[in-house]
Amino acid sequence: MKSNLKQIQKFVTSVFEDQTNKLSFYQEYNLIYKCIISCKKDTLYQYLRSIIIKQTIKGSLFIEEYSENKMIDTFYDHCQKQFNSLEIINQMFTLLNVSFIEIQKLPPLELVGKQLWKTYLFQNEKSKSLNILAKLCSKLIEAIQKDRNDQKIEYKKVSFLLRMLVSLSKEMYEKSFELPFLKVTEEYYDVICFELIQKSTVGEYFKKIQEIYQKEKKRLRRYIPNTTRKKLLDLLINVCITKHIHILKNSPTGLVTLFKRFQNDELQIIYKLLVSMGQKAWLLGIFRQILLEYGESLNLSLRKIKDIFQIYQLIRNCINIRFAFNGIIVFGLENDHEFHVVCDQCFHKFLNQTQKVARYLPLFIDFQIQNMENKDAEDIQSIFMRFSDILKFINDKDIFKKNYEFYLIRRIIRNRQNLKWEYKCIKSIKSKSWPALTLKMENILNNLDVSEYEKELYNKYQNEFKYGLNPIDLQPWVFKLSLWNNISMIKCNLPNFLQKNLKNFTNFYKDQHSSRKLTFQFDSGFAKINFYTKQNNKCIKNKLIAPTFQMLILLLFNQKFNGNSDININDNDNDKNNDNSLPPVFTIKEISDKINIPFEIVKLCISVLISKESPVLIRKSYVKENEINSEDKVTVNLNFNSNSNVTKIQEIYHQLIQKELKVKNKIDPHSRELLIQVTLMRIIKSQILMPEEELITEVKKKISYKFVPSVSKVEKNIRLLIKREYLKREDKSIRYLP
Repeated sequence: MKSNLKQIQKFVTSVFEDQTNKLSFYQEYNLIYKCIISCKKDTLYQYLRSIIIKQTIKGSLFIEEYSENKMIDTFYDHCQKQFNSLEIINQMFTLLNVSFIEIQKLPPLELVGKQLWKTYLFQNEKSKSLNILAKLCSKLIEAIQKDRNDQKIEYKKVSFLLRMLVSLSKEMYEKSFELPFLKVTEEYYDVICFELIQKSTVGEYFKKIQEIYQKEKKRLRRYIPNTTRKKLLDLLINVCITKHIHILKNSPTGLVTLFKRFQNDELQIIYKLLVSMGQKAWLLGIFRQILLEYGESLNLSLRKIKDIFQIYQLIRNCINIRFAFNGIIVFGLENDHEFHVVCDQCFHKFLNQTQKVARYLPLFIDFQIQNMENKDAEDIQSIFMRFSDILKFINDKDIFKKNYEFYLIRRIIRNRQNLKWEYKCIKSIKSKSWPALTLKMENILNNLDVSEYEKELYNKYQNEFKYGLNPIDLQPWVFKLSLWNNISMIKCNLPNFLQKNLKNFTNFYKDQHSSRKLTFQFDSGFAKINFYTKQNNKCIKNKLIAPTFQMLILLLFNQKFNGNSDININDNDNDKNNDNSLPPVFTIKEISDKINIPFEIVKLCISVLISKESPVLIRKSYVKENEINSEDKVTVNLNFNSNSNVTKIQEIYHQLIQKELKVKNKIDPHSRELLIQVTLMRIIKSQILMPEEELITEVKKKISYKFVPSVSKVEKNIRLLIKREYLKREDKSIRYLP
């Protein structure tokens, strides 16, 4: 046995002196195996321990001869030799570890060697007096700083020594290397970041920080231990971003500005950097803040709106902002789902703070459809899609529906050239909402085909029979009142020839449909008329296309001017030569009384007829220059001469809409409560017993195509139905009472 131990001692010594090779390693393995089996294991353990102590003391004597200039090289050579030796011995005596050391809970041979190495190398009196550990760590930090300044270093040696320090003692590594290293790093990057933020834009700053961050991650992979990884990256985030957060966010080139200017390329760089740093939540917070600030400004603007063009501009801006922020998410933020969710939440929040958005969206699309002459089909389709994308966030869809139907009817009555776009717009709305929302809209458009058929029948009837002295080319449109009940019914006094022609149409229609009733919508029609003025004692005929109310006013002047109440529908040569009468003069009140139209509407009509665009009439006298009053006097503009074959008189459409805004878009709260109650009863009847929370959720889901009720509203109606004994509460559930 003694001879075997001597051979083991010889082998272990040769390992420490780096004189072993693969051949001798395998030759000795069989001997070591037999020795472990045959001899006492505690004796062998103590014997091996004494050999390791002796060799460790011998190996640590190099600290007396080390040179600070070559400290890393010296330590690397000796420490690598020591650690490699301990690893080989640990592999050779694996059987001893398993069969004895682990069972007896003794420190493994490799750990014994490392602890001894730490004691003799860094903790004995000689090493303490020379401050060996502090100097080694200082040299390692100095090497890393050289690497940061793009100087070459021995990565392999630095990596080995740092991992050696961790393996010897994690506490010693943190105290002697990690803390000084992080402090030096913070000071180093503090200076760099301060200089960068002073000289560059925020976009350029983040590009530089991205380079720094990638280099530090590369160093972590190459030679800095993983125990320092999180601390180093957190320090970089704190020094490079958190310390300068106010500047990075609010400076003229900051993140808020980048979002508002839609700088997708720079945002993409920043997004990738912050995600890699684990700081996406910070960017998400800024994104949410910008959207909510925009929402506040939108609602502030809604309170200040004065006319229809401001409404159009505001809704257009809202739609464009939604489209732009979607573009930011797709192209600047890697189509991140979390940003899509935040964007949807913010739009849903601020678009429903008031019902005005639901009221004004139909006005926006109304303006778009009426001004499509110079737009491409793709542009129009894009507008519809963006519009419907905003619509999906609106809770008060019943308000939207009522207003949209109102403006749809007005558009169809005035202009039927854009019907294909009406169909496409409704299809776009349907794609983003419930089919029930657009059902009536679709029926209104389908009703036009029936109306066209009625008009063709009347044209044939009119060609066969002529009634009265002055038959006119009447082109009636017939609509069902159940679909078109949003039309306002304004009565007026008509000339005799018009009354005769309308009576003819009434007789025709009643012959076709005996059980139906006709109601004429006078403010929705147009007429081609001949309006006469006098210049140089000659009567000049001007061909005009005028809405019904303006037509009645002009006919009133023509009657007086030519002395014939039934004039100007057919050309009459005798009337053209009758130039003895003077231009008539009426007050606004007289005009209103004669044609029996409300004074406010007459004011709007006169304002159009005296405007610079079509100055058919002029004010002869007035009370206030910038305001039309009932005592203002109006007469024919003798200098008016149509520059084209036919002059189109402007409608009072937008002015009427502005006056109707406060009336037409009101929703009766009682009708909403009634709908909630009806829905509650339908659901509970089918289930008999249902948890209250589940019932509330189901009710909100069922009626969301019209509006989204609050939980408190649904609970209020549940209590009301319980009080009326239609329902009964059982614990947290609701039961139907038959």
